[in-house]
Amino acid sequence: DVIRWGGDEFLVIGESEQPLQKRLAALEAKFAAERHDPPFQFSFGVSLSVPGEGSDRLLHRADQAMYAEKRRKHERAAAGEGGLR
Repeated sequence: DVIRWGGDEFLVIGESEQPLQKRLAALEAKFAAERHDPPFQFSFGVSLSVPGEGSDRLLHRADQAMYAEKRRKHERAAAGEGGLR
């Protein structure tokens, strides 16, 4: 399931991390291969539910993972590795 969370944020809900990571990576590769002006960019973070954990904590961990990926992309771009797409 895909849910618009707000603005430019979406939630993708699934059962396990590996299929979600693969699905999101494939989506990112698809958009990177297309020519958009300006270039289409996105980052994602994946977190799995922990028994007894509230949804606010789950979303917080996903947010942390997404911002960590954004930092990695910016660092690669600054190093000339083309991390931003």
